[in-house]
Amino acid sequence: MVNKMKRLIVYTFMLTVSIIAIYGYNFTYLIEPFFSILLSHPEAPIDKVYGTGYQAIRCVHNRASIALDTKGRIYILGLKNGRPRILVLNREGKMERIITPRLKDGHFSKWSPLLSVSPSGNFIWAVRWEGIGVHRFIVHDRNGKAKMDWLIKTEVTSHLALNAYSEEGAYLVSGTDEFIRFRLGQKEPQRLKLSENFHPPYPIFFHKGKYWGITGMKWLIPKMEHLKFHGQIERSKIKEDLFGVIAWLPQEGIHLLSLIRLSGLSASSTVILQWIDDQGNFYIGGLGYTSLYDSLPSWAREGIWGERIAKILKALRLYDHFRKLKQNVTIRIFSPKGELKEVIRLSQVIRSRRGEKLEYGQLVKVDERGIYWEVEKVNEPREYRIVRITKKRRWQVWWETLRSWFSPDDI
Repeated sequence: MVNKMKRLIVYTFMLTVSIIAIYGYNFTYLIEPFFSILLSHPEAPIDKVYGTGYQAIRCVHNRASIALDTKGRIYILGLKNGRPRILVLNREGKMERIITPRLKDGHFSKWSPLLSVSPSGNFIWAVRWEGIGVHRFIVHDRNGKAKMDWLIKTEVTSHLALNAYSEEGAYLVSGTDEFIRFRLGQKEPQRLKLSENFHPPYPIFFHKGKYWGITGMKWLIPKMEHLKFHGQIERSKIKEDLFGVIAWLPQEGIHLLSLIRLSGLSASSTVILQWIDDQGNFYIGGLGYTSLYDSLPSWAREGIWGERIAKILKALRLYDHFRKLKQNVTIRIFSPKGELKEVIRLSQVIRSRRGEKLEYGQLVKVDERGIYWEVEKVNEPREYRIVRITKKRRWQVWWETLRSWFSPDDI
């Protein structure tokens, strides 16, 4: 009896250690502070972040209009006493400078919340609303001085997007049928009318001078009969949940680059390509259902074991258990080949502290140090933040916590 008890204790101990080891080796997502500004403080450089709220042409909710340059700087559009200001952050999240844009006559500009910067950051492109269907397109130098402007008429006022595609040129996307191209030194902008089969996918995403998107293959296939990629797809495999990642240029048309399956979403769903990182991975959000299977860690969804677990859950009719409809709070990360790598739920990672009312914004950028996301504390005292989401193994988190307990600063 004593020997049986000893064996039971040993087995229980070994099982506990094994479970802790396996759990500790798994990855988890954490948030790190990157930038914050107390909007309610009277000496803050801005008292309000200035964004579109919902940018229809990109299907993205943002708290502030944000632009990036190739050196990793972040440009945040805000207001101080109703006048626009641009905060420029360096790669470390420190405020590098503040830009106060002005018109050619020296007066403060009254912008619409659209912002883009050239790759070097030396030119800042913006749009000013002049009246119904009339906008003024303005380019400023790095100090905010107006260099050139154009007065344009557009039939669309809510479906506008702005992209500085080169050092001296920018596109204004107007609705679904027109691109307007501006260049420094050219008095007249170039208007490009688009046909039904010759326009960028919507919602659109700007990346390295091209326009990207993701859309259902059942919608896309009839428009791509001439492409070689189309011949490699068996029609029997084109289901409602099969989506294509597309790159588009006005002079080239559509190119299909990757196929992705999104469980719980159909071709009629709004799926949003929010980022493409340096490795070519796709960061995708949208409106759809998350299932019990989606809630499993990545190691349980990959390879042979992932297939077996999926079959078991389906056999037990648990695969779609706990289905919940989520919008723009879940990000799926896919490889360039369309393989699901990670699923991140913002509500589980970016949690509010006691007394805070937080509103999520947009994915700002992704680099080798993490995923940057904007969030705003909308109750007093109001605060705007950009947090960095990092990925670590749980044992690393435990170790860092233990070290912080015994660090000399706390003694």
